[in-house]
Amino acid sequence: MPTRPRLARWIPILIGTALALALVGWAVFELIPDRFASTEGLTPDGRERARNDVRTSALQLLAGMVVVAGAVLSALTLRTNREGQITERFTRAIDQLGSGNLPVRLGGIYALERIARDSQRDHGPIMEVLTAFVRENAPADLEQAADDARIRPPADVAAILTVIGRRIRAHETGGAPLNLARTDLRGARLDGADLRDVILSYADLRHADLVRARLEGAMLVRARLERASFGVDRTMPEYGARLDEAFLMRAHLAGAHLEGAHLRRAELSNAGLMGANLAGADLDGASLGGADLSGATVGGASFRGAHFASTTVWPEGFDPEAAGALSLDLPDA
Repeated sequence: MPTRPRLARWIPILIGTALALALVGWAVFELIPDRFASTEGLTPDGRERARNDVRTSALQLLAGMVVVAGAVLSALTLRTNREGQITERFTRAIDQLGSGNLPVRLGGIYALERIARDSQRDHGPIMEVLTAFVRENAPADLEQAADDARIRPPADVAAILTVIGRRIRAHETGGAPLNLARTDLRGARLDGADLRDVILSYADLRHADLVRARLEGAMLVRARLERASFGVDRTMPEYGARLDEAFLMRAHLAGAHLEGAHLRRAELSNAGLMGANLAGADLDGASLGGADLSGATVGGASFRGAHFASTTVWPEGFDPEAAGALSLDLPDA
């Protein structure tokens, strides 16, 4: 019984196809030859040859159209199948991400990374899923006193950070920036990670490895970055993290390693840089109003065009104006 309804659905299609083929056959063998064959002054045999020539040309044109139509149909079918496969892979990877088994979760994370690389359309949603996972499973408690250099993010969170750090930036087309605000990323290994424009405000990045990281334009407002490593040696500036135009207002950078870091035009107002190592760092054009650099190492650092205020605290004996920094305070009348 179930066969008949399925057959009934195909009957109109088969009838329509047969009628279309009959119409095309009549047009090719009768209408087109009669309309386009030049038969004036020809013998009956010559007239028939002219009609056959037109038929042959019409059949060749029709064959070419069929080939083109077939190619288009194949491409559409391939695209549809590919999208279906990506959707299936995406659903399966999301299920894995929610597993209680760590190896299964890791498999889901790396499966999502592969999909994000294969499909620009799915890149944004996948990054939103991964960053939401980190926010949900690694929330920051900025009041906690624990400051152990041995603390590391859980394996699944660390894997997501690795995926985010090597994502294809070209797939990001004007969407919202990645949001890792208020996350506990203490001791994260982010050497060379691409975190440009990422929101990391109120994140806990104490003791994090950010050497060679790309943080241009990143939001790090009130982030905890004590003893984080942004640079390794002022003689190797290519290893210094890039924080140009980053927002570090009220960020905690006490004891941070910023040797050779790039901080051009960075916003460091009221940032705590007590005891930080800024040797060889580039702070040209940075905003340092209210920043505390007491005890900081600034040998070889560049402050050309950096702005400071009377509330800025400098290392003992350091002359900011001699180093090219500009005071924001108005001169006495």
